[in-house]
Amino acid sequence: MKKLLSTIAIIIAFSAAYAQDTHDIICLRTGFNLARHIDASKSFSKIKFGINAGLTVDFEIFNNFFARPGIMFSMKGARYDKYETVENLNYFELPLLVAYKINITNNIVADFQTGAFLAGGAFGMIKRKETDSEFRAFKRYDNLEYRRFDVGLNFGVGVIFKKHYYFGFGYDLSLRLLHERDFKYNVPAKNGCSMINIGYYL
Repeated sequence: MKKLLSTIAIIIAFSAAYAQDTHDIICLRTGFNLARHIDASKSFSKIKFGINAGLTVDFEIFNNFFARPGIMFSMKGARYDKYETVENLNYFELPLLVAYKINITNNIVADFQTGAFLAGGAFGMIKRKETDSEFRAFKRYDNLEYRRFDVGLNFGVGVIFKKHYYFGFGYDLSLRLLHERDFKYNVPAKNGCSMINIGYYL
């Protein structure tokens, strides 16, 4: 975890310094998460609400195409009503995105983004009312262990008003299973998360 936090700090410092030198733009973002698990049954888990917060930096590549790295804190997980279970999984994420901007008017810009993200589990708690138990998500407990590292795809669309104000929607789709296939409950699942974001470009 210390290595992950050190890497995040380096990326933030480098991005901020580079953006100032080249007049690129840093965007502070926050918003709501609608998270659930994508599993074999497709409707087994229920939506769990959370928040996200962080920043991205836009580096123009050519003709309105931008590289968009960043750092985000994101609350994911799911609810399982059948087992009276809530899974709180919280991650630091490194989005590695490409964005395309289209000028609609002088004050409105349409923004489209896609790419990948890397994530490291910061902390989490699994609560099961059915068995009156709880345990930390990313540490082994009674043969239960959630993978700390995740990787996936991101898709998003938004609008930038007056060069500073951002509003958009996005979706994170994990490509890695939350746990091994021989997991105790044997329900292979991945993170899925819809996001509603607001932001401010510095």
